[in-house]
Amino acid sequence: MGTNITEVDANLLEYPLDGFMHQANCMHTMGGGIAARIKAKYPEAFKADLSHGRRGDPARLGKFSWVKAHDDKIIYNLYGQYNLGMWDRQTNYEAVYNGMTLIRKHALENNVLRLGLPRNMGCRLGGGSWNVVSAMVYDIFLGHPINIFICNYDG
Repeated sequence: MGTNITEVDANLLEYPLDGFMHQANCMHTMGGGIAARIKAKYPEAFKADLSHGRRGDPARLGKFSWVKAHDDKIIYNLYGQYNLGMWDRQTNYEAVYNGMTLIRKHALENNVLRLGLPRNMGCRLGGGSWNVVSAMVYDIFLGHPINIFICNYDG
């Protein structure tokens, strides 16, 4: 059986996908990294973030908000970190795992079969380890009908 997970050298926001996910915090900011670029190109994704629970609610960890954007892509804001700041690892691995599992279910139910995510999701500003996060991607999505595209692009 071939793999349904592919790394591509491409801009996540421009690649031909049905949808994509990125890591968000629980503070309604989307102010740094790829989240800031998503907020600029897809203000509806930020609106979905603002409407999902109250600012600073730790109950958001491990969940997600989503929106069908103006270009018909489904955007998932995965709440994989509580706070912001680079002084320590902010990425909560259990929250990332739980959130991706819920996103997989939602994507399958909504025919999102080409799903992207940024390489190093939660690993730069969130301080996580890509070895850990990528292992979770493979564990959750390998062998499922969703084709995953890990986009290597920092531009």
